[in-house]
Amino acid sequence: MDNTLISVIVPVYNVAEYLEECLSSLENQTFSDFEVIMVNDGSEDDSGEIAGRFEERNSHFILINRENGGLSAARNTGLAAARGRYVYFLDSDDFLAPDALEKLYSNVNRNALDVLKFSAYTFHDHEKDYSWSRENGYKYMGDYPGVYKGIDILHKFVGNNDIFPSCCLLISRRELIVNNGLRFQEGIINEDNLFHIELLALSERVGVLNEPLYYRRFRKGSITQAPDYCNRIRSMCISSEKTDEFMESHALFQYPAGKWQILFFIHEMIDNWEKLTADAQRSDEVQGYFKRVEPIAEKYGYGGNRAVRLFFLHKRFYKLYRNTAMTAKKALGRL
Repeated sequence: MDNTLISVIVPVYNVAEYLEECLSSLENQTFSDFEVIMVNDGSEDDSGEIAGRFEERNSHFILINRENGGLSAARNTGLAAARGRYVYFLDSDDFLAPDALEKLYSNVNRNALDVLKFSAYTFHDHEKDYSWSRENGYKYMGDYPGVYKGIDILHKFVGNNDIFPSCCLLISRRELIVNNGLRFQEGIINEDNLFHIELLALSERVGVLNEPLYYRRFRKGSITQAPDYCNRIRSMCISSEKTDEFMESHALFQYPAGKWQILFFIHEMIDNWEKLTADAQRSDEVQGYFKRVEPIAEKYGYGGNRAVRLFFLHKRFYKLYRNTAMTAKKALGRL
């Protein structure tokens, strides 16, 4: 019987500059009973060779090479190979504190948790300006001393503006993921948002360790930093649809946290739509994404949310009269 306690899944794609630091942080952990599943997602630089060297010198490091399919596909590949009681995802351009896995396992095991969330330092590429604050991202402002049902702590997170959906900032029971068939949605970006709400909504016991054990790097060229606005709109559209399906199938559609998540996705669509050129805004592709989510927004009560309501009023006005954006704004001002 395999007694591995934690499976650490590390998707790898063209990160040769950072991979040594990432994998060394795992090699130097104070905790020992874990495996590292490195998924080389068709890297075109030296990332595969670097990962291979770690596999050669560490019996619990495993390298899987696959054709490029994106971050979600790489994580799903790692999940399929994982054997640990708990699973953790580490981005290959970031790294962990030396005692991170020890502290995470001690907490999640002691409290019999389905999910344990924690926080992170942030820093800029090629600098050591480590910061742990709300201004830079990952510090909980609310107080979460107990063990909570997942859907309940989602409500608390929303109320305290403490939504940190990154899967790199949680460790979870693998059986919960496997038994519920949870996977990362492939072909989209910001996939953590969708995975996060599904995982927590299914969790009976969730805890929070408000301690920075993760070092998150801000760098140009990363997926989260690339300004592909149309792709973001498409991804948020798909995430809205998948969240709606999940909420319905699990009888959770009445919960405020689910409604908040739907509105968040649609707000993200709007924010990225505003950054497009006028021609791109009017393209059939982009218009099609908003047409798909409009009934979802209406279903979850966008009428009570002024920003979303005005946006869809604007869309209807534009479609009806084919007029300029300025005319639409004047019309909205008279509503």
